Amino acid sequence: MDGWSSRKQVILALIAGAGLVTVLCMALVVAVLIVGAGGGLRGGERAVDVVDRIAFVGTDGNLYLIDRHGENLEYLAVGGEGTALTFPTWSPDGRRVAFIAQRETDDGVESILYTVSTVGGDPIKLYTSIENPAFYLYWSPDSQHISFLTEEDSNLALRLAPADGHEPAQVLERGAPFYWSWSPDGQEMLMHIGGTRRFREDAHLAIRSRQPEAMPDVLDDAPASFQAPAWSPDGSRLLYAGETEDGQRALYLRQRDSGSVEKLVNVIGFVGFNWSPDGQRIAYLQIDDPTIAPLGHVYVINSDGSERRQVSREPVIAFFWSPDGRRLALLVPSLDEETPSTRMGLSAPSLQERELRLRWWLVDVVTLERRPLVAFRPTNPFLFILPYFDQYAQSIRFWSPDSRYLVYSDQESPRQAGIWIVDVEGQEPPHRLADGTLAVWSWQ
Repeated sequence: MDGWSSRKQVILALIAGAGLVTVLCMALVVAVLIVGAGGGLRGGERAVDVVDRIAFVGTDGNLYLIDRHGENLEYLAVGGEGTALTFPTWSPDGRRVAFIAQRETDDGVESILYTVSTVGGDPIKLYTSIENPAFYLYWSPDSQHISFLTEEDSNLALRLAPADGHEPAQVLERGAPFYWSWSPDGQEMLMHIGGTRRFREDAHLAIRSRQPEAMPDVLDDAPASFQAPAWSPDGSRLLYAGETEDGQRALYLRQRDSGSVEKLVNVIGFVGFNWSPDGQRIAYLQIDDPTIAPLGHVYVINSDGSERRQVSREPVIAFFWSPDGRRLALLVPSLDEETPSTRMGLSAPSLQERELRLRWWLVDVVTLERRPLVAFRPTNPFLFILPYFDQYAQSIRFWSPDSRYLVYSDQESPRQAGIWIVDVEGQEPPHRLADGTLAVWSWQ
């Protein structure tokens, strides 16, 4: 991924490309809370059953657990005075949550990576730095390690740390921009470093073991304009966008064992993509109209490249597969819509106000039935995920494990933000869970 400065540039491009004249000023602020010095972290004893739970950052900067009914609210980690906690990321087995603490010291802002058990106990410190802050977390599928990016002087570093903290974090690779995908067994990573070969000769794809002393296996393929590669759910295939010598761009599948490469579908411009959880389909967002970049349209193909179908009509910012692989949740920007039912009495903005809102849309990938869900004003942390949705879709989840609900963060007013869930079946109205700025659902 890119650094914080480029994140702000992407958000600016997002706003300009969508034709949004004026956006909430807070949408342009880096989604990291930095508060006064002092204080430490502490945890607490919690219920043993943490399956199907939501971890969220409260408006007070602490981390919490809550269930889909808005009940059983528990502290996950309490930052205390002078410490704000950000970027909660569930381990696949649901036993731990990783997060970053930001603390202002006399020497500068200290970035600290922790993991904490979801059944109680104090957080374990895995990494700390003022000069090289951490900013993106991605667990290994076996829940034994946490991979993350840190900012270097003029670069990014991919680091790896054991979740129990028994060894220090190790640098695996450096480069920028930097994206990667774990193999399902948690032993290897498919990395995309340096961007597009068309603009940088050193841009490349590589497979690397998680062992610190391992050497990467650099692939011959020339990366096209995309961000995160994607390892297939069964571990046999690697998905990426490549470019031929004559300038043709396409999505490609590489067999992990044999190394044979198959072209799936030609693409135009930038693409972001992800596998369905069952590995039967691939969805991709293609920016095929540069006048609305970085918005695009979403297409779905079978994993053999057949039956390409467009599933979005409106320009889309991001999409996320449901865990059962039946549906896609699309995020579509909208301006000055009526105040949605989730407002609970909050006054609607005046007609003179122009602010960014998003609406969830639901698409059945078999029937192509489309249905609008709820509109909301995204909080800063939620908004900053969207330009990198293809990477974040591999490390966090907004869907409930049973594919029934979506969780999102609504900037309800300049001083108030809430964690909400929406029933994709339409049988329940949107439900507010708690005050908060970012929420992620457990994987199971």
